[in-house]
Amino acid sequence: MFSHYAYMSESGSYELNQEENGSNYFIVTFILIESEKYDDLKEEMKWLMLGLEEGHRGDRSLENILPKLADLPFSIYSFVFHKEKLRKEAGFGNQEAFFTYMNKEIYDNLFDDQKDLQLQFFKETTDFTKDFISYVEDRHQPDLFDRSVYSFVEQEKESFMSLANLIGEVLEEKYHLNRKNTWFDELSSRVVRIKLLPDFDLEHLFKHEESLDQTIAKYAISEAEAYIKKYEKSSVQTYQDRVNFLKFLLTQLSIRPTEYIFSQEIINNIGQFSEDPISKEHLMRDITGPLRDADLLISSTSKGYKIPVNTADLYDYVNFSSSMALPMLRRIEKSREIILRETEGEIDILNEEEFHELKQFLNEK
Repeated sequence: MFSHYAYMSESGSYELNQEENGSNYFIVTFILIESEKYDDLKEEMKWLMLGLEEGHRGDRSLENILPKLADLPFSIYSFVFHKEKLRKEAGFGNQEAFFTYMNKEIYDNLFDDQKDLQLQFFKETTDFTKDFISYVEDRHQPDLFDRSVYSFVEQEKESFMSLANLIGEVLEEKYHLNRKNTWFDELSSRVVRIKLLPDFDLEHLFKHEESLDQTIAKYAISEAEAYIKKYEKSSVQTYQDRVNFLKFLLTQLSIRPTEYIFSQEIINNIGQFSEDPISKEHLMRDITGPLRDADLLISSTSKGYKIPVNTADLYDYVNFSSSMALPMLRRIEKSREIILRETEGEIDILNEEEFHELKQFLNEK
């Protein structure tokens, strides 16, 4: 028995030689539903999507269903391919090479040890879908430990397929028309991944957020992407947790660039990919701490974490950290002074080798 249903949709065009007024993005979206929740959710989704006709995404009917939609137990995975960048920067000159690249990115990111997928495609498939199915068949043979398979949906209006199409169309509109889509922002809790390829779309980010600092954003994002590229194939679970932490922050940055992501939301996301339980202590000690030690910029406040994109984000981090660190350092300094005074300088509680840096810091302040 498989663990998840996955409905796939396409939006935009996968043709590399796009006409002048055509979309420069090709987007592949998956809606994932846990198999044990499928029957109940399918019935609820059918009534929720009823009457929501194609082409009326911005009307009152969509606004009315949004809160209910955001609370339902499904996940969104989207892959946003910037064709012009891939042509110019990656050298993709023909359709076959482009298909192979997209297939590998989707396959490597969608299939993992935690999920056996029942992939659902619309019966009238496109050339890309047919190529993707062949790619999966060649590399993913179902066995005792992984029972992923695929089947076809007869009606494109089937509720989950309609939802996958809707999400894909909104993302295509968001990137192709460079629009800020507020209703998609409200679905951010359902988004597990939005993977922008070949890299994070800074142009789109700066189009709508005047408060962003390009120098800070470029460094923070490029370092996060470099770390992901270096360690995403690691077999060490802690490195995988750090990679998934960064992937989720980048996903949320593409949706809500000025907002912090609550710790529990991050823990829930990482937990979907980890064999080990994720705690707040693990998040701070084993994930964010070592990432900062590796020269990555990560802002944090009582509201959560984010990739910093301006000086305000960095000030938030300094303010939040200093509000905890300075009182602790003052208490240590005061205790040290008391013991030195009472023992007439014979006992210094910072004389141990493990406190050398702390002692040096306090002596030099």
